[in-house]
Amino acid sequence: MRKIITSLIIVAAFLAGAYTTVYLVDTIEVEKEIIEKREIIGEESIAPAVASIYDAVVLIETKQGNSVINSGTGFFYKYEDEKGYLITNYHVIAQGDNVTVVTNEEEEIEAEVIGKDIFTDLAVLRVEDFEVPTVVTFGEGSKMAIGERVFTIGSPLGRQYMGTVTKGVLSAHNRRVETNLGNQRVLFEVLQTDAAINPGNSGGPLVNQDGEVIGINSMKIVQETIEGIGFAIPVESVKNIINQLEKGEENKRPFLGIAMLDASDQAALFAHRIALPRNYQYGVVILEVEEESDADIGGLEEMDVVLEFNEEIVKSSAHFRFLLYQQVIGDEINLKIERDQEVKEITIKLESQLKTD
Repeated sequence: MRKIITSLIIVAAFLAGAYTTVYLVDTIEVEKEIIEKREIIGEESIAPAVASIYDAVVLIETKQGNSVINSGTGFFYKYEDEKGYLITNYHVIAQGDNVTVVTNEEEEIEAEVIGKDIFTDLAVLRVEDFEVPTVVTFGEGSKMAIGERVFTIGSPLGRQYMGTVTKGVLSAHNRRVETNLGNQRVLFEVLQTDAAINPGNSGGPLVNQDGEVIGINSMKIVQETIEGIGFAIPVESVKNIINQLEKGEENKRPFLGIAMLDASDQAALFAHRIALPRNYQYGVVILEVEEESDADIGGLEEMDVVLEFNEEIVKSSAHFRFLLYQQVIGDEINLKIERDQEVKEITIKLESQLKTD
């Protein structure tokens, strides 16, 4: 059977010339079986997956007094004892003194920040006296193949565009990305996606085509020449932290007792009046060692240049902290250092805990 299709195609506008060429395509005959084949191989709709979690995603407004100073996205992951628990980014709620959750029905609920962690850029909120319509299900992004479809739901630019859905693919696993957070330079290991992530999407879910949350949207590269490079914190790496934050517990990280600086940062070295014996492409310089700290007891000294951490090359101070915070109290770490132009190795036992606000 044949089907008649008529179409008008505007081919091109030659910007260098002074005219536009328009082509009218004659009526053509197309085999019905070809049309059916295209329908079969066409993309399956993500609408059912979106609908399954849409009402779990909310706008987060952080306020100073009555003024909104920041906004982002969050989502309900748990409803227990008539209390709803939400995840968002630390940087969404860090500066305010109160937080409001706004649902898709434009209902406003005051939320309590019960836990937050700068080094994973996560915060857990709790609401009471509110019947949560639905909660998300967590998936496993680590089992997804590069190129599989993903989507986001969020509130880019605040209330005006809340509930915006964007889609793309999983672009990469295990990207290591540095950014400034508070007064810290922090490194994250993240999922990369080309789904549109804009200001206000922070804290929202990155979702697979089955409607399972595989990441928490957190960052994007912002440059005029760059498009479609966004990042999400994988849920596998933060489930334990979320459980701790939910209980109001502090995440226990080791405290080494040092101040450091990137050995490759010539401007910073100059500002600190530090002259190293050579130019370094990587590593960190120890500026200060706290007396009786784990670093002091382990033999680390001021002006040591740390080159490797447990046989991994140290690329920056943020990278050093990232490697350190993957350890637990009681572990031993092996550092390769350069001191007085001589390379040596030292072992430090981690016995102290980092104190955070």
